[in-house]
Amino acid sequence: MDEIPLRTLSFFAAIVPPVIVLVYFLTAARIKVTGDKIWEGFGFGACAAFPVVVVVQIYEKSFGYGDGFFESSLNHAFFGAAIPEETFKLIALLTLISGQLHTLKPSQTFTLSIAVACGFACLENIFYVVDSDNWHFVALLRSISAVPGHAFVGALMGFFAAKATKGRNKIIYWALAAIVPILLHGLYDFPIFVISNFDQVVDGPPTEIAWFFVLMFILVVIIEGLFAHISLCHILKNSTPQRRGTIIEQQTVFYLRWLHNVAEHSFLWVFMGVISFSVAVIFLLGVDIEHVISRSFYKDSKYVLVLGFACFAMLHAFTFVGLAIVLRSRKKGITANFV
Repeated sequence: MDEIPLRTLSFFAAIVPPVIVLVYFLTAARIKVTGDKIWEGFGFGACAAFPVVVVVQIYEKSFGYGDGFFESSLNHAFFGAAIPEETFKLIALLTLISGQLHTLKPSQTFTLSIAVACGFACLENIFYVVDSDNWHFVALLRSISAVPGHAFVGALMGFFAAKATKGRNKIIYWALAAIVPILLHGLYDFPIFVISNFDQVVDGPPTEIAWFFVLMFILVVIIEGLFAHISLCHILKNSTPQRRGTIIEQQTVFYLRWLHNVAEHSFLWVFMGVISFSVAVIFLLGVDIEHVISRSFYKDSKYVLVLGFACFAMLHAFTFVGLAIVLRSRKKGITANFV
């Protein structure tokens, strides 16, 4: 395959997953895809990645991450990723909604935060995927872990930001809008950096330690997704049907209207569920279960990691199909419990 078509394909593989995740949350929250403010937030999130790169580079040159195996992984996770990324995403969100803090509905603040997070994930994905020789595999892994992870912590940031703009204890909720995403993001990255540094350990780390960090990574992703959907349910539960509207400004670009119309059909989400289920099956077929059970070497943890990615894909399949059921229920006028 020629270089230009290959890079073009990898570029689309990088940007499509963040858009799909954003459209999923917009559809679930009953926010129209055609809102100007949504895509403005997506752009703000992408722009937030640039100062993050600068700040991280300055930190690395000035302080570094330390020499210890676990110390360097922990510092890298929080000071090299979680703290700068979530801080600038919150700044982007505040910049976006600063003139409408008291007029935006909770569902709008919630989804604008997710839009910022998905925009950030999109640009980050481009950096990781387009320049990779194994771009299709990198795109696949990030589409079921890192990209949804950004959206999940963005949902929690938006949930607390909505609480801060509409409820009491504003200072506490704004603090939570910063602290909770940073904490979950850091706990997501920490086991990844530890796992990636396993080869530095002579003869590999003890099996129990390797398994612990792999399982920690899997558990954190599941917890992030669970909390994100709980916050989505809470936002919808406390919104009247009249308030489950759109961001005020509306785009007239035909492809956004088309995307919105497609997103409102349950067929799209059933299709996405089938794709996610197929990915889970592909991962499972590549795992030697007997080898995992034997736990002979620390490298067995890599098999468990594959099982974790299969679990992520399976959970995505359930959520996509769940949204399809909700859309069918909405059209029939039935109140669904899923969102």
